[in-house]
Amino acid sequence: MQKQFISKHTGIIIFSFLLSLLYTLLVKNNGFLYDTIVQVSVPANYYFENLSLKLLPDQITTGHPPFVGYYLALLWRCFGKTLFISHLAFFPFVWGILYFGIKLSQKLSNSINIGIIGGFAIFLEPILLGQSSTLSFDAVHAFFFIFSIYAFFTHRNLFLFISLAILSLTNMRSGLTGIGLVTSFSLLWYIRDKKITFQQLLTVSAPIILMLIFYTYHYLEKGWIIHNTVSNTWTEDNPYSPFLLRIRNIAVILFYFLENGRIWLLSWLAVLFSTFIIKRNTTAIKDTINHSLLIIFIFQLGISIAPLLISEKFYLSSKYLMPSIITLFFIGIRFITLYMPNRKTVFTGGLLASAILGNFIIYPDKLSQSWDCTAAHWPYFRLRDSAINYMANNRIQINSTASFFPNLANFDLINLSGDSCRFTPFTDSSSYVLYSNIYNVHDSVYNELFSDKWSEVTRIEKNRVRIHILKKNDD
Repeated sequence: MQKQFISKHTGIIIFSFLLSLLYTLLVKNNGFLYDTIVQVSVPANYYFENLSLKLLPDQITTGHPPFVGYYLALLWRCFGKTLFISHLAFFPFVWGILYFGIKLSQKLSNSINIGIIGGFAIFLEPILLGQSSTLSFDAVHAFFFIFSIYAFFTHRNLFLFISLAILSLTNMRSGLTGIGLVTSFSLLWYIRDKKITFQQLLTVSAPIILMLIFYTYHYLEKGWIIHNTVSNTWTEDNPYSPFLLRIRNIAVILFYFLENGRIWLLSWLAVLFSTFIIKRNTTAIKDTINHSLLIIFIFQLGISIAPLLISEKFYLSSKYLMPSIITLFFIGIRFITLYMPNRKTVFTGGLLASAILGNFIIYPDKLSQSWDCTAAHWPYFRLRDSAINYMANNRIQINSTASFFPNLANFDLINLSGDSCRFTPFTDSSSYVLYSNIYNVHDSVYNELFSDKWSEVTRIEKNRVRIHILKKNDD
């Protein structure tokens, strides 16, 4: 019998490391996009210039814990402020998503092959692929969420303690995720053991205590928490929503569950659940891991959407549902293992296919899309560079050209170029406009831009991502 050159476990480590590194090199020129500009780039740039333990000034803070930005600023000071260094800073979390996605999928399926397929399905899920490529703290959020579940199922309380502690202070959404996990794990321990030990209590109390310390300190320093009520840069607190608006919000949440190919994921789960009903699989009914995943999903879904249902101004994208969607993938892998053991490779391959294909879905221009939650936006960065070069060659002034969110920040905050140029907000007096279909502008603005009031100077397109430079026609 031939001796193995390396163990399977070591092979998974090397395999996931190399693929994650390859992925990092692939996206190394992708800049900050959408919320990552104000939530990561702005704090990181501030601490890069003003390294201290002070909280961010009211004019630039969003209320999120600033630790991811601080971490990035420290690495910039050591190795240089570039996009490549920034992506390398996020590499450990990207690798962790893939590696622990494989390990947890392997544990749920008792199969290395299914673990690899399942891990890739999670890694290539549009939200994770989109967020990890735009230097978002949701990549950190996703890693510690998956790692926490893995530590729970493998009974590694020290790792669980560390993971929950960091998760609680990554951003506000990850703090809610941590509370959901603490509640789920405490309930599951009590169901299993009819008690909660002191060690378990200490493990799950870490995120609660750390969040209380940080937000209490934040309130004492700033006079507000969660929502910036001091700076005029930030809007007023959202009023509570009426009942009928909450019904609409539920429909929006359902849409975000289905977008970017996840309708296939839910269809797979529906097929599996129907098979379960028909076969009456008693082993599956009694499966405690299955129960655990369902409880985690329920708490994550509830704690993620509750604040969004209360607010009248309903700000939501797919990333708000990321923990629930990741859990759905793990539920799918467990369902496949229990209900379809003879065809689990085919069905797990279906989960992988749904994840991959979801990154190729692009909606019509007037239908809002979570562009930062899919890899479909990747061509945008190169197209934007080409458009800016075109403007320079044709003497179109950037500072007098209008554009839209997220293209209004100065260039240094987007691509760390050191350039302070920026586009101006679109108004009736704008003469030139740079528009891309990833900007999700209001229908009325879109209709005006593509009316006879404006002429197209140039159009650049790749893989259905477009940038238009438009000039206003003389009256």
